[in-house]
Amino acid sequence: MLASARRRSMGPVRWVALLAAAVLAVAGCDGSQATGNVPGTSTTTGRVGAATHPPPPDRAVLTAIFDATDGPNWSRKDKWLSEAPIGEWHGVTTDANDRVISLVLPTNNLSGPLPAELAQLGELREISLSFNALTGEIPAELGHLDRLLKLRLRANQLAGEIPADLGLLSSLQELDLSGNELSGHISPELGQLAHLQELNLRANELRGEIPAEVGQLANLQVLSLGENFLSGELPAELGQLSNLRFLVLTRNKLEGEIPDEFGQLANLRTLQLGGNFLTGEIPAELGRLASLELLNLCENDLSGEIPVELGQLANLLTLDLSFCRLSGKIPAELGQLANLQTLMLWGNRLRGTIPAELARLGNLQLLTLPSSPLLTGCIPVALRRIPGNNFQYLPITFCE
Repeated sequence: MLASARRRSMGPVRWVALLAAAVLAVAGCDGSQATGNVPGTSTTTGRVGAATHPPPPDRAVLTAIFDATDGPNWSRKDKWLSEAPIGEWHGVTTDANDRVISLVLPTNNLSGPLPAELAQLGELREISLSFNALTGEIPAELGHLDRLLKLRLRANQLAGEIPADLGLLSSLQELDLSGNELSGHISPELGQLAHLQELNLRANELRGEIPAEVGQLANLQVLSLGENFLSGELPAELGQLSNLRFLVLTRNKLEGEIPDEFGQLANLRTLQLGGNFLTGEIPAELGRLASLELLNLCENDLSGEIPVELGQLANLLTLDLSFCRLSGKIPAELGQLANLQTLMLWGNRLRGTIPAELARLGNLQLLTLPSSPLLTGCIPVALRRIPGNNFQYLPITFCE
């Protein structure tokens, strides 16, 4: 009687709803016995139909990154940790599915270790965290980001070795780890990055030889490995990099001869090998580098004469052969370099007269000649107009 009264007080609609919920609690939607959660329900509340929507996984990862890198002290942290869409958080870009595709926070006072959670942002195309104070090692887990195009960690305080797993980044186009405290060897696995266009490891503490596998990077345009402790000989395989535009290997401990194969780098604009222990003669093949604008071989242990073929480098702006122990005469062919702005021959054992043809270099702004006692004759008067020079230190005077 009491139960019947309760049914009448709830009304027919309410009673039917409760009865339907009871049936769904013991049977699946297809009539089979339920073995798990009913679709559209949550076990966190214990009530059928009380659906919850967990936050997108990338939001949790970004939160972990914020916490690991001292987020409260970032220079800019607009909307971070707020309820706003993560695509509105400063430095974050998302796709249509609210997945993070780029994390760009340079010069933002990030500090602490680089969190391995970055590898959970599986749709990332770009990581740009340069000019911060990140420490510790580069997580090997970043090698799982198979869609990553750009990894920029320049000018931090990262240490340890470069993970070989970065060679798994099959889509990577740019890898910039310069200006850190990275040590160890350059991993040969980096030679697997078939799409890589820029490899910048300058100003670290890297040792060992330059892997010949780097010569397999057919799309490489920039190779910058200067200011390390690299040793051994220059790999002739680098001459296979037909798209290379900038080759910078200055301030290392490289030795041996400059490979003739470097003369095959038809698109090269910058060749910097200064500050090493290179020996032998300057290859005449370098005169084939028609696109070259800067040639720096200074402070090496080279020998022989300056190749006359260097006079064929019609686009050359800077030629620095200072302190290379070169001998012979100053080639008159250098007077053909109509675009040349800087010519540095200081600190060599050159002999003979200063070619009058150098006066044709109308764009020349800096000229340093060797103060060798083997120089004879006089300084062409037309060179007096050059603003930057070392004429006062030469053993000869201007022509009458």
